[in-house]
Amino acid sequence: MILLHAGTQSAAGWVYQQPVLAAAGYRMIGYSRRGYYRSDAGDADNPGYGADDLHRLVQHLKLDNVHLVSAAQGGFFAIDYTLAYPGNVLSLTVVSS
Repeated sequence: MILLHAGTQSAAGWVYQQPVLAAAGYRMIGYSRRGYYRSDAGDADNPGYGADDLHRLVQHLKLDNVHLVSAAQGGFFAIDYTLAYPGNVLSLTVVSS
């Protein structure tokens, strides 16, 4: 399960949810988008696409399919990813977006 944060937070914003979901048997991944928390901001002249960044993470971790849980601005990235890579998404949850 990949947690996508709001625009005012980072992956650290899921600190209370991660242990509960992990105890329920999910492998939890808190994902900080470019420029958030300790992630590299990348090239300002070539910002890329959030869905592609997320897909590179999915590939790097060798995940076949994922559950996406997103809040606020993270919902835009989760929806983009789901539309771009529908075969990789088991479920999509968007809250407060």
